[in-house]
Amino acid sequence: MKDYTNPQWGPYKQIWHFTREAGECAVIPMMAEPPVLAVASKEQLEDLILKTDYLHNSSCGIIYHLASYWKARRYKVL
Repeated sequence: MKDYTNPQWGPYKQIWHFTREAGECAVIPMMAEPPVLAVASKEQLEDLILKTDYLHNSSCGIIYHLASYWKARRYKVL
């Protein structure tokens, strides 16, 4: 039986983390009841959603992008 060896991710892992961390930062303010976003934070959230190339992204971090987007829509922040 062969053991599974973890791949050496290299630069890919760095990009993967950027996607996830940006999403985590976006969803945290949206967890307040009700969420309050400064104008700059709202613009950053819009940029995150509109400028991320989701067709060419394999990071699980986009889950946080989706969560922040739908919370912003729910509370009419975006």
